Formats: sequence, structure tokens, C-alpha cells
Amino acid sequence: MQKGFILIWVLFAMLLVLPLTFLALELNAAGYSFASDWEKDVQSLYCAEAGFVHATEWLKAKNPPPHFEADFAEGSYEVEIVPIDKKTYLIRSTGQKAGKRSTILVEIEDNNFKVRRWEEK
Repeated sequence: MQKGFILIWVLFAMLLVLPLTFLALELNAAGYSFASDWEKDVQSLYCAEAGFVHATEWLKAKNPPPHFEADFAEGSYEVEIVPIDKKTYLIRSTGQKAGKRSTILVEIEDNNFKVRRWEEK
């Protein structure tokens, strides 16, 4: 064997390992970005659901305002309560957190709070 032959093999191994390392780091960064965006979407949906729960409390009190909003924990929600008929309401709740917005539309009966329709946007 000639001197320096092992150096060639080490350089060859490094040429194989370095691109694979950079590829793994890139995939990890893309996964983190996806997870971060998904977390913000879910948090804004939770804010919208908090607005829905607040609206049901107003309906239980039998004196719901047509529109209200609240801020909390770096998030907020805005709720509209639209009467469809005497005992049915449409609740539109929009939650916002970290620049993401989620809206839920719920059709609910006043007497037993049965949900007739639930949509998430």
C-alpha cells in the first residue's frame, strides 16, 4: 500500500457525510417551521372556542349582546351572536393569536344548548 492512501478514503467519507448532515439539518428546520405554524393555528382556534364558550354563558344569562370581544394571553376573540329564530342562534367567533386567525360558526338552540351545526374556517 502506498503512503497517503488512507487520506483519500477519509476525504471520500467526509464527502459522503457532509451533504447528508446538511440535508438532515434542512429537514429538521422545515419540520420545525411546520410545527410552529400548526401550533399558531391551533392556538387561534382555541381563542375562537373560548369566545364560543363566552357566548354560551351570555345565552344562559338570557341577555346576549349582539357583538363583543375580549383580549387575553396575547390572543383575542371577537364574537357575533345572531338570532335565527326565537330559540336558535348563530354564533360566529373569530380567534386571533400570533398573527393567525380562526373562525368557528355554531348554530345552537337556546333551550337545551344543542349544537345543530359546527363549522371551522
